[in-house]
Amino acid sequence: MTAGSTTIDAMWNFDEERVDRDPRDIARQLFSRLTGAHQYGNPVARREKIDFDEDCLPTPDYAEPITSVSELNYERERRDLIKLVNFLSEKGLEIDTDLVVKASSSSAEAASALLKQLPSKYVLPRISPDDDGGIAMIWEKDEQATILTIDGWKLHIVENPATPHSRHLPVTTFDGETVPQALEDTLITR
Repeated sequence: MTAGSTTIDAMWNFDEERVDRDPRDIARQLFSRLTGAHQYGNPVARREKIDFDEDCLPTPDYAEPITSVSELNYERERRDLIKLVNFLSEKGLEIDTDLVVKASSSSAEAASALLKQLPSKYVLPRISPDDDGGIAMIWEKDEQATILTIDGWKLHIVENPATPHSRHLPVTTFDGETVPQALEDTLITR
């Protein structure tokens, strides 16, 4: 045994029984102990030592196992957007020293539900409050764009705004559980 392995044996109390196990299992266990990754519940989060709030995962209709760091980062961004929506409802966004734009609680509730239901195959939107108490979501990629204004539980969808191909879809009521097909048809995939 080398000095390095003796140190590891003493440090982690490796015993002879572990020598017969698969070296990959031993490496995983050692990595977990060295990084403290064992304290996280999600396997990818555990592997990458990333703090992750599982309450913001999509609901079972679109729930897929998180199998990569990019998926985990996507879910973290989704969670952060939901937190932003809540912030816009509670505190608002200061536009000027005497002007704060806040989202209504019903618009924030609908926006949070929509973000939770949004299938992970779509790009996440940019978000801002609008001056009427709603929340605007903007999806952009290359020459394609969709703007969604959430006013309470009503969805106002505009595909490719400010272009000759602009299309205003009929106002849709969001039920809080299913992303309307009209919206999905306009969204940009990752």
